[in-house]
Amino acid sequence: LEAEPVLREFVSERNVTAYGFLFMLGTIRKKPVVVTLCGIGEEAAAAATLAMVSLFNLKWAVNIGTSGAHNPSLDLGDVVIGAKIVNYGARRYGSYTDYRFLRLGITWSNGTRHRFLYLNSTPWLVELARNASEQIELPEVPGNLLPTGTPRKPKIVVGTIASSDLWTANATLITEIRKALNTDAEEMEA
Repeated sequence: LEAEPVLREFVSERNVTAYGFLFMLGTIRKKPVVVTLCGIGEEAAAAATLAMVSLFNLKWAVNIGTSGAHNPSLDLGDVVIGAKIVNYGARRYGSYTDYRFLRLGITWSNGTRHRFLYLNSTPWLVELARNASEQIELPEVPGNLLPTGTPRKPKIVVGTIASSDLWTANATLITEIRKALNTDAEEMEA
């Protein structure tokens, strides 16, 4: 379902099966594109992206999916463009309510360790996504899906996406994550 809008614009030329994924090669508006449906979770998304980078001459990758709002001003159908990604699932627990976020890291070839909590998206790609979102006609969100009952246009937010291999349904925990990390939405593949 998440890929349907992309696949409607996609002109398929051939398929490649490798590393356990089906890669669909073709074009969107005469630009070469590779599409894959990686499955659920960060590991699946990372494996598919690594396979695509290994097999094809990629310039950039776009993850499309659904998410749950952390920002109380967001509603069904709104679009969040991830300027920052944070793996909120990387927590060390003392108890369910006592945890701290772990910082991810990279060790460079000279032995220097670089630690970080947020991954920043490429600024020009964020701007491209924002511009594209403003230029296309996003479908109206039907009123029967909204608490107000009134149809409305979706809003576009450039913000922070929380990613984890678990889906948070606890409103108190969502509020705490938003307070600590200034997250706008969460999903499972960023």
